[in-house]
Amino acid sequence: MAIPKLNLPALTVFYFPAFVTLGTLVYILQNAGVRLHPLIHNYLNDLLCMPIVLFTCQYVLRKLKSDNRIEIPLRLVVLLTIGYALFFEYYLPQVQDRYTADYIDVILYFTGAVFFYFVERKMNSKTESMGVCELKTLGHNPKVKPKLTFEELSSSKSESNFIIE
Repeated sequence: MAIPKLNLPALTVFYFPAFVTLGTLVYILQNAGVRLHPLIHNYLNDLLCMPIVLFTCQYVLRKLKSDNRIEIPLRLVVLLTIGYALFFEYYLPQVQDRYTADYIDVILYFTGAVFFYFVERKMNSKTESMGVCELKTLGHNPKVKPKLTFEELSSSKSESNFIIE
């Protein structure tokens, strides 16, 4: 029996709203006093946390910069995940009784971050390979090359000064 391939465009479109819905549902049920399976009660939101946070950060960056191809670099994904792990699993347990330090939570934060990173990278590389391309500032996209020199380009009124390879 063959393992089915993931449909990454569909996964990227649906994972964020699905993760937010699941996380919110778990939170509401916990506050309503509903007994959930211990794995769901203790760990599901920790797994969903970083993809939600990172997707939101990436979305805001893309909107602020008006560039839907902006990706959060791996080093920033790692730094944000370390920051969340230190804050929620080291600092908060020391100052509030509600929080407990749990190394499994840290593993789940990183698992979620890895999920986000690879799904987003795979999706963006799929988009590029399908020929979908937005023109970016010269020098930032090796696939976009000017037909003219920079001086000629800046003085030209033509809108067709780009070749997309």
